[in-house]
Amino acid sequence: MAPEVFQVVESLNVFQICGVAGFLAYLASFAFLQLGLIDGNGNVYPCLKIVAAILVLISLTDAFNLAAALTQVSFIIIGVIGLFLRATGLCRKSWRPKGAAPDEI
Repeated sequence: MAPEVFQVVESLNVFQICGVAGFLAYLASFAFLQLGLIDGNGNVYPCLKIVAAILVLISLTDAFNLAAALTQVSFIIIGVIGLFLRATGLCRKSWRPKGAAPDEI
């Protein structure tokens, strides 16, 4: 079994490696969020999603898929807009923790 795995890994090209790295970045961002290691309203989560989308988009240059490309471009645009809004202080916080008064946010 192990030699077969090594053959698969050795046959990967740069684009496939970028795609796998993007997949791992998506997986890590979601896992970190669910485990409480990062805040979904912070900067780390959108940055991980942007990096993941860029890596997957790079991999799509080798095996193009329009729907996947549009998804990745959308993630990049939304992530950049979110980071810009946070950086400029224009981001609205329309949610609040359960039971929190409006001035506790």
